[in-house]
Amino acid sequence: MKPSVIGFTLLLAGILTHGCTIAKAQNTTFSGRIQRVWEDGFQLDTGSRSINVDSDDICGDHTAHHISEGQQVTVSGEFDGGEFYAFSIQDTQGKALDGCAITKVQNTTFSGRIQRVWEDGFQLDTGSRSINVDSDDICGDHTAHHISESQQVTVSGEFDGGEFDAFSIQDTQGKALCR
Repeated sequence: MKPSVIGFTLLLAGILTHGCTIAKAQNTTFSGRIQRVWEDGFQLDTGSRSINVDSDDICGDHTAHHISEGQQVTVSGEFDGGEFYAFSIQDTQGKALDGCAITKVQNTTFSGRIQRVWEDGFQLDTGSRSINVDSDDICGDHTAHHISESQQVTVSGEFDGGEFDAFSIQDTQGKALCR
């Protein structure tokens, strides 16, 4: 009796799982008005439905700095696991929103003085601009153990989603920090 109960349970689980598969639709585009904004996403009203858009890959955790409620936008991306992940966000003229363009500039180097340090990053003042540096790949959650405020450093990496991802961090003598 037990083998048939197990078999029936597995068959039922397979039928239920098959009916709940979420399809991955690529290159979908929606236009609408932004209803609500949070650090890494926003809610878009298309007129016929409301969609929660994940904009982390484009704007990082700074979506609210670049997008505002009531703004009209066009978003391209894909649904994956029930969420809509944005590939691009454009204004009504088709221009990528300032700061929310996908920019990957590789092997860029900045030198400057550290203004602020947190567990997995720091703010670097280059003299001409201030850059938020993500040092998680190098320092993990221990950046403050290796780097201090007002320290002079050189950082190499790339911009990705509004943040600068560090590949290397060196002090003024060229010594690698965090590794």
